[in-house]
Amino acid sequence: MLACPFLAILAVQACDGGGEPASVPIAEDAGRDATWVVGDSSSPVDPDDGGSSVRATVAVGGTFACVLAKDGTVWCWGKNDVGQLGQDPAETPSCGAFPCSTVPVKVAGLENVARIALGDDFGCALDLGGRVRCWGSNAKGQLAARGIQSSFEPRGVVVGAKDLTAAGAHACALTTDGFVWCWGENTCGMFGEPGAVENAPVRVVLPPMAQISIGPDAMCVTGVDGRVLCWGADHRGSLGHDLQPDASECDGVPFDRVPRSVQVLDTELPITGVSDVHVGSGVVCARLADGKVSCWGDNERGALGRGSADSLPHPRAAEVPGLVAERLEVSGQTPCAITGGRLMCWGDGSFGRLGPLEADAGCGDHLCRASAFPIPGMMPVRDVASGPGSIAAIKEDVTVWMWGRNAFGELGLLPDDPANVDCDGERCVPEPRRLEGLPPLD
Repeated sequence: MLACPFLAILAVQACDGGGEPASVPIAEDAGRDATWVVGDSSSPVDPDDGGSSVRATVAVGGTFACVLAKDGTVWCWGKNDVGQLGQDPAETPSCGAFPCSTVPVKVAGLENVARIALGDDFGCALDLGGRVRCWGSNAKGQLAARGIQSSFEPRGVVVGAKDLTAAGAHACALTTDGFVWCWGENTCGMFGEPGAVENAPVRVVLPPMAQISIGPDAMCVTGVDGRVLCWGADHRGSLGHDLQPDASECDGVPFDRVPRSVQVLDTELPITGVSDVHVGSGVVCARLADGKVSCWGDNERGALGRGSADSLPHPRAAEVPGLVAERLEVSGQTPCAITGGRLMCWGDGSFGRLGPLEADAGCGDHLCRASAFPIPGMMPVRDVASGPGSIAAIKEDVTVWMWGRNAFGELGLLPDDPANVDCDGERCVPEPRRLEGLPPLD
């Protein structure tokens, strides 16, 4: 029996848990419901609250945002040039240079959704039956469909999934058997051969995993044993381990295609007891079972939460002082955590994500906060999501609040609305603003 290498390989040549090639049905790419990977769909996704419906959550993409209502429907707002709102761009109002909606609109064809994940200009939804559907741009295979044609109608991608993640121009699903499947942009070879656009899901050959997270150019997974494996581009230690001397480069950045264990700063042993891991841009943070948070990688903008910023590499996980979190989120270099119902964020403060800031001497010319900082007015909060330019939160009263960049109407405001100010050359709102026009969420 041939053993599988500890690398991503094409789905049609993937290895199963015993190392033999797996036979994966490949569907014809015809119609909105073509499905590439067929897993074990006998175990549906469990709703977060354990009831017959899901708990409302929010997600933020690069040009738009969406909310999942408790009835399992999905509503989106922001830019809609490639159908990322689940609406025909030709029938969408204009925001000047592009179609957009500042009022949340329902994504047709989605029901019983349990989780949503957004990339730059596409979205994916996982329903209670374990089915993943995606919509929006397909320029780099984000919809797991042949060609580059975008679709405002959600397309079936994976069956038998229990977890979902997306960022940039790629997405991944964790199936009920613990296997990881990814599709979309794959320039550096995080999954499959480098330089390819994967328009069919590719299996990453790993032991059974418990949770997954993908960023623009790196990926991490949490094992059933509570350890973390990371691979991809290494930005000042963001893979959490030392690279091999012969490590290759991609776009001038060291790149490791082999998943390796993240190590702890003091002991040099693998980090353990991790509940979930979250990949940003050059920064990764993990929440442990006891709620403590550890981060590693690029600290130039204070994203490690250690009280100061520096340009040194930090390839070991170290605890964020004094933070015990019920929920963790990382996008770009701005981590956020919910602790005791209060929303705390730190790191990159550009586009007003951390409120109005002056240049901080501790961050050089960058706008940042190097320690966890409570976002004013954001308590009690039960859910948080962030994207490349903005942050969203759902309070316990089930109202949705957003702040940060508003270049595409993603805050529910036209870019020329008087509430916007100039932030780093972009339109933004640096203080939380309640989003109007949503359906009842609970």
